[in-house]
Amino acid sequence: MNVALPAIRADLDAPISGLRWIIDSYTLVLASLLVLAGSTGDRIGRRRVFQAVAHRCLHRLETAV
Repeated sequence: MNVALPAIRADLDAPISGLRWIIDSYTLVLASLLVLAGSTGDRIGRRRVFQAVAHRCLHRLETAV
């Protein structure tokens, strides 16, 4: 995320406070997804969650190519 900040700032013409909001929202979404993935892993099993995520990522890569 920190590597992309100069490009984000230039593209959006955002001040430093705007970049702070972007970082905070990214962190909030990432933390929420981690909590969701952890609770889903507890309910249905780590292996099934990992396989589902890996399958979805591979499918998206195949469609992109």
